[in-house]
Amino acid sequence: MNRTDSPRSAGMAGLADASSSTLDYYEKHAREYFERTVSADLSAVYDVFLKHVRPGGRILDAGCGSGRDLKAFRSRGFDPVGIDASDALVNLAREFSGAPCFRIRLEDVSFSSEFDAVWACASLLHLPRTKVLPVLQRLRRSLVDGGTLFVSVQIGEGENFTPDGRFFAYYDPDELLCLVKVSGFTVVEQWTSADALLARRSIRWLNVIARKMNP
Repeated sequence: MNRTDSPRSAGMAGLADASSSTLDYYEKHAREYFERTVSADLSAVYDVFLKHVRPGGRILDAGCGSGRDLKAFRSRGFDPVGIDASDALVNLAREFSGAPCFRIRLEDVSFSSEFDAVWACASLLHLPRTKVLPVLQRLRRSLVDGGTLFVSVQIGEGENFTPDGRFFAYYDPDELLCLVKVSGFTVVEQWTSADALLARRSIRWLNVIARKMNP
């Protein structure tokens, strides 16, 4: 997203359409999105994340998009599984990565203690704030005891629809860290970074790695 695209604010009525409008974009523009994002180099982020995952561990890519990250995890010897709300992206990600991929919305995740880690890279930002805590709790249940969570969101304020119809929620660090902690995680690392795509270097990302706390 280009933050200079004069986005429109998301009112209460608009929030109800957030999921359908965003999903409609990805269904219609899956190939374009794939080609734009599949070559982004996130190797530095992988290095930080994967040191918290046991060798060969199972990783749930929650919002797998192009399958770029699935392929990277497989190449490093891990066992990733991808989920995405978009049928079109699931098919592209499965073909590109060779990893199992399924059409599942984040709001419907129902795994229980099946994964060593969850990778939620640029996916929670498409949810209205009111849905983020329940989703984080679902992702927590999908993890084994002591499992690792990675989350990245764009830094900013408010919620809006971009001109292409996608919904975005922006966060300041304290807000996201509070949500992660309240949902049952201990924060292990946090840092900010520029976007991996050169055309979007002005966008700043907040990256958080956390560990599932035992009850």
